[in-house]
Amino acid sequence: MTATTERRTAARCALLLAVLLPCGGVLSRDAPAGAAIPRLVEALNDDIGIPRHLDALRTADIPELAKAACWEADTNYPVPRYMSPATCESLLREILPPTPAPARARRRAPVRKQRTK
Repeated sequence: MTATTERRTAARCALLLAVLLPCGGVLSRDAPAGAAIPRLVEALNDDIGIPRHLDALRTADIPELAKAACWEADTNYPVPRYMSPATCESLLREILPPTPAPARARRRAPVRKQRTK
């Protein structure tokens, strides 16, 4: 990380704290400052290299992964809010890698007949 990136990251962290601390860490997205938080977090993630998508994640893996994540959270951690496997699946679908556009079929060039002499 370059010095410029470090300064920008530190500034974003300070801004997030300045917004969150007066609210006790809880801020509604409807509040003017609350609307900026997702953008600040995304910018911070970009600065420090946290990807927006998980390339290894596959749609077929999501139900089992959601079930395991909910079981682990419910049995091992004091969580502020319980999440159903369906809600967890929805969240996981947001980080699926983007689907590439379907490849367009190439048209073959017409085959030219060779002239015979």
